[in-house]
Amino acid sequence: MLKERHKPEGNASLTRPAALAMIGADQSVKFTGLIPNSTASILFSGGCHYKVQDVYLSAFSQLGITLPDGLNKAVLKRQIEFMAGRYSAQQALYTLGFKQPVMIPINSDRSPCWPAGIIGSITHSEHIALAVVANSKYVTALGVDLEKEITLSVARDIAKQIISLTEQNNCAKWGCPFNWFLTLAFSAKESLYKAIYPHINQFFGFDAAELIALNTVEQSFLLQLTQSLSENYQAGDCFQGTYTYQNGFICTLIMCVKNS
Repeated sequence: MLKERHKPEGNASLTRPAALAMIGADQSVKFTGLIPNSTASILFSGGCHYKVQDVYLSAFSQLGITLPDGLNKAVLKRQIEFMAGRYSAQQALYTLGFKQPVMIPINSDRSPCWPAGIIGSITHSEHIALAVVANSKYVTALGVDLEKEITLSVARDIAKQIISLTEQNNCAKWGCPFNWFLTLAFSAKESLYKAIYPHINQFFGFDAAELIALNTVEQSFLLQLTQSLSENYQAGDCFQGTYTYQNGFICTLIMCVKNS
């Protein structure tokens, strides 16, 4: 049984500046090269740092981020990850142009419920949270994912669950370190899932897409669907993505821009 937790109470000794400093809001949480220059005017991001410690609940509470009732009994890690992600989303919305704080509720399928006219995606890994948002007038699908690089031993254990034989051959052909490649493929497919799911409302696994192209100079990749997921997402459809690798983390982004 999960240990019951209550909504975090504001810590009288924790000022707003102290809370901001604690979560690294005074530091830039950006992954250089992730957002293409051509989309910098329509895609906005926000992020923060966190640790799985009770004091971080107070920090996010001081910054106006609250837990929904459904997470009151969740474990500390889940609560802090949620609050870090929502804080990051709020900051991304500020950069997009929102003047007032906006809380992002949870849909019945546990996905974020974005404001009308907004499309977004949230990710967190280890101690970093990141969110990206865009106006749905310009972007039709959006997914971001952050992963700490998988160790070689773990990569070998889980490879068959993540990549196909074709992708394993591509890894060898492209001369990529196996654990790095597996982390990239895992993250890229997670970004694709986040981007497509709101349009199809059904689960699909890692075998639904393959990484068929990789440009390590431009830090871009191409995923191709191996299965038809809906009328609008058919086997053979391709999705361009970007990635960045910094400080042992791989961050991937998939964004589908509306044709002008």
